[in-house]
Amino acid sequence: MISIKNSPSEILKINKQNEHILNRYDIPHKSKKSIEKTSYKKDINPDFIVDVLNSFENTENIDHKLFIKYRVPLIIDYLEKSHLYYRTKRLPEIEQNIYNLITKFEDKKPLLYLFHYFFKVYQSELCKHFKEEEEKVFPYALNLYNSIYFKSKADNNLLKTQKKIAIEFMKSHRKQENDLKVLHKAILKYSPPANNLSIYQIILSQLKSFQQDLNLHASIEENVLETKLISLESYLNLK
Repeated sequence: MISIKNSPSEILKINKQNEHILNRYDIPHKSKKSIEKTSYKKDINPDFIVDVLNSFENTENIDHKLFIKYRVPLIIDYLEKSHLYYRTKRLPEIEQNIYNLITKFEDKKPLLYLFHYFFKVYQSELCKHFKEEEEKVFPYALNLYNSIYFKSKADNNLLKTQKKIAIEFMKSHRKQENDLKVLHKAILKYSPPANNLSIYQIILSQLKSFQQDLNLHASIEENVLETKLISLESYLNLK
């Protein structure tokens, strides 16, 4: 188990894939300082980072109770940082490797273009999903939170309108995620050129790690953020 006393360099020795969590918080990989000291310097909650890192080890069996104690702004900050990291880092890197594969075998393997097309569709739909969530769910969640914890005079009609929009999105977004998982599995079933397995193995590893990351992301959305929103709505008697 990773603790707040572990340094980033120790955390990466435990699992190299942990770099993806550190990266979105701009935590230096080679630092010998504990994650506790590093996080405080960057105004990050070290306990939250450690809970995310430990959950990243096994995204099929996440203990959601670990995250219920954290406040809504912290949860949304993680989700937003993840969206940005996926859009600017993880997805472009996978696409670049697919392009490298095409460049090397474009004449011999025309199906590579289909592989690339499916990934572009997947990437586009995923980014669209992120954008909608940022526009329809996060502002509502923060308004709801602020109206309780900071006694802000939120317009009740505005909250009700935002709630309706957020609920509609959250209902449809499970279907979207299932569609994306189907597309993701289809991409993983692609058979690479036999004489250049190395690039494909890199792509495969990236895709599997990314799916693991998305599993954690979706789980925090659905089992933590949504649960907290229901609790806040109940407190405000928002119907």
